Amino acid sequence: MQSVLDIVWEHLLPAMQAAPLPEDRAAQAALEHKLAGLELLPQHGRGTSPMAAEVSGRTYVFEANDQGVEMISLDLDEAGCKLTVQDNTGSHQVRATSGAWFKGTTTLIDGTALPVAASGAWTSDDTYVIRLCCYETPFCPTLTYRFSAGELAVDWEDNVSFGPTEHPQIIGRVA
Repeated sequence: MQSVLDIVWEHLLPAMQAAPLPEDRAAQAALEHKLAGLELLPQHGRGTSPMAAEVSGRTYVFEANDQGVEMISLDLDEAGCKLTVQDNTGSHQVRATSGAWFKGTTTLIDGTALPVAASGAWTSDDTYVIRLCCYETPFCPTLTYRFSAGELAVDWEDNVSFGPTEHPQIIGRVA
C-alpha cells in the first residue's frame, strides 16, 4: 500500500491546483468519445468441447489448500456454465455465459454478495475459462479449469492486487 501512496505523493499531489483548469471543449469531446467506446470483451473461446459432457455435473474434491476450497462442480452446456464452489466459508455459485456477460451476484470473491458479470468459454478441448468482472470494483479475476483423467486443476489469476496476482494451483479429484 505504501508504494501506491508514494506514487500519489510524487505525481498527483504536485499536479493539484487551487483554481480549476480552463474549459477545453475539444479535450472534453475527445474524452467523451474515448469513454463511449471502451468495453471489456467476454471470454474468448468455444461454447462447447468434446469433454463437456464427460465432466459436466461431476464433483471434484480438494485436499486442504491455502484457498480453503473443498469442492468444485461445473454444470456445462452450450450456453455457458453454473460453477459451484464449496469452501471453508460456505457454498458459492457463479453463472457464466458463452460469448456474452451474465450479470448476477456471487459470494465467491470475499464471502459477501458482490454484483458480477461472468463469461466462460472452452479455450481448448480440456480447458474451460471463466472471467469474472466485479463491476463495482476494479477486480476481474480469471478462473481456469483444466480437466484430465478424473482430475481438475484450478488456476486463479487476479487482474490487480496489492500482493501476488496468481494464486497457487489446486488440484481436485472426482468424488
